[in-house]
Parts: sequence; structure tokens; C-alpha cells
Amino acid sequence: MTGARGFRRRVPDRRLRHRARQFGDRRPARRPVRHLHRAGAARFAARAGPGGHGPLGKEEYSNLAYAVLGHALTTVTGCPYRQLVDTHVLLPLGLEAGAVTALPPAEQRLVPRGLFGRPRPLWTLTGPILPAGGLWSTCRTLSQVVTGLLVERRLGPPAPSWQRSSPITWHNGATRGSSVVAAAHDDGRWIVLHRLGAAAGTDRLARKTLLAAPVPHGGT
Repeated sequence: MTGARGFRRRVPDRRLRHRARQFGDRRPARRPVRHLHRAGAARFAARAGPGGHGPLGKEEYSNLAYAVLGHALTTVTGCPYRQLVDTHVLLPLGLEAGAVTALPPAEQRLVPRGLFGRPRPLWTLTGPILPAGGLWSTCRTLSQVVTGLLVERRLGPPAPSWQRSSPITWHNGATRGSSVVAAAHDDGRWIVLHRLGAAAGTDRLARKTLLAAPVPHGGT
């Protein structure tokens, strides 16, 4: 399962579309449904129905789909999402449980700031929308996750949720004023780039930097 299939770009029910707009999101497939509650996630899962994304095989990222998949995982296992991340991702990669968290200490967060240097308000992503990107980590931790998953392949082939633009496997993400790219080249080069800026600029800089890096010893 991935967060890119099975859901229309817009929520298919008028009342649910209105609720999504109340969450500050007129296009829930492209921006996080920031305040989706657990009952709402279950209702979306039950009523969304089959999706249509155009040509066969074309995928479209959906924060809503990740929220629903997260709801399914926690419902079936009876475990909180953060515990599932610890058990099935962090610990097998040799990282400590809690190395990725939804509630980091405020003084350790790198956050965007406004014109006068004040922190900009952050999206609340600790509810059912958590699987769509509500977890925080240090760049060092994220780098260990990326190399473990994409370079060393310690958990097997990369999951379908990773994007593939041969010869690069990658994923990106952004919230308000902050963006990150994680990518690995087939020859072993990899990058984790976080910046306080728009996602498009981060994507371009990450690709340029990755391709300019020297090929590791023994790379193809």
C-alpha cells in the first residue's frame, strides 16, 4: 500500500469537502489536512470509494491517503503509529526508539521565522495526519534512515512509497516554510537536504548537489 493510490484528489462527498475546507485545505491531496480527527479519518476511509487519477499507472501524492493508511495500521495492530515506526523501522536500522518523534523539545526545533525574527506558526500534525509527515528528527537521524533503507537496503527493496526517477530513488516533503529532500543514487551517492524555504528550490538544489558529488569508491 502507498499514500498515492485509491483516492481522488478532492474529497468525494460535499459535506466532507466542506469539512476539509474548514481544516484550511481546499485541495487535500496536495496540502495536509491539518486537523483531521480520528473519527474523520475512519469516515473518509469508509466513504472515499475508488479513485481516479487519469491514465493507468499515474500516481498522485495524497496526504489524506497517508492519514487513512495510518488509521488502518493503528486499527489493525492496536499500536500507536509512533510505536510502529519504532518497532518496524528505527530499531531494525539500529536507531533508538523515539529517535523520530512528533513532539520534539521546542528549543531543538529548526523552524521558519517571519520578517521580525519571530517563529512562524507551525501546522499541528500530531493527530491522524501524523503518517503524512508529522514526525520530527535530526538530519543525522534522517541520514541514517536514508542510508539504511536506500543504500544498504537493510530492510529489503525500497517501499513503493519512495519515488523513482532512474537512477535516483527519492522522496520530498514540506510544511509551511520548511522543506526536505532525501535521495540516493544507484551508485551509492545519497543526500539529505533540509532548508527553510520553498520545496521547489530544495528539490533543485538537492538534485544538483547529488549529481555533482563524487562517486563512492567501488561505485558503478
